[in-house]
Amino acid sequence: MSALPLRLFSCLTLLEFSKLCRCRSLAFPCHCHKYFSYNTNRLAVSLSRHNCPYVTSYVHNSASSFRTCWSCSRLVKDLSFFCECGKVQPVSPNWSYFDVLGYPNPEPVIDVIDLGDRMRQTQKLLHPDKFSAKTQYEKDLASDASAYVNKAYSCLQKPVERYEYLLLLHGVSTDNVDFKKSDDTEFLSEVMNIREKVEEVIRDVLNPSRSEKSLSELSGTVRELVSELRQRLNDEEKIIINLISRSDWTGALISLSRFKYILKVFEELREYEFAWKQLGINVTTT
Repeated sequence: MSALPLRLFSCLTLLEFSKLCRCRSLAFPCHCHKYFSYNTNRLAVSLSRHNCPYVTSYVHNSASSFRTCWSCSRLVKDLSFFCECGKVQPVSPNWSYFDVLGYPNPEPVIDVIDLGDRMRQTQKLLHPDKFSAKTQYEKDLASDASAYVNKAYSCLQKPVERYEYLLLLHGVSTDNVDFKKSDDTEFLSEVMNIREKVEEVIRDVLNPSRSEKSLSELSGTVRELVSELRQRLNDEEKIIINLISRSDWTGALISLSRFKYILKVFEELREYEFAWKQLGINVTTT
């Protein structure tokens, strides 16, 4: 006996369906379970409470994909802000920042323009004007959802925060004590040398008694240093993305720490961009 017609399930009593489930040839759920009616899903949940073996597996397998609407008790798709009845739903504690903005999988590389579009489209659904005539509870739910969307967008648009969040999703924290013990002393020494170059450039930029010749030399030094730091950041970021794609979380953590060290030095140099442009040095850090 193949899967029964879907319309039959909605009219079966619990007892009748339980008897049918004893037939091992009954294929439930079939591959079309996503088309089951609301009544069929409720029936399946009810049967599982009566230890119906052929339905229990269905309920367990679909539990992470559905929630129950607080207003009408319909099953709500887990990644939806709204029930079919139109009521806004609480933010699921299982949602990641990637989930809430519609990404099928957590990814280290994101199109920031697309990310912004996703955020704006989602926020349109949750705009306060749409809830002006709703209950205070619904207003609060929409406000909470909107805040979570903003939080997700803020995190994912920034590469460092996105990488850290991806590591966190896999149980890896940048505050890991064991990681701190494994810091690369050779790399740290290299960063210190770069920092010394940056400090020297900053002193020269702020030196009011420089000659025309020294200004020309300074321009070349600034250009070279900015180029070097950019290249180091690009190289390290490629390593991070590659390691995350390979699920090498420890390696990604170490590479991310290096990236943050270099970025910090670069940002220190960037603070003086306006000052050197005032001197006629046309080098940009963006």
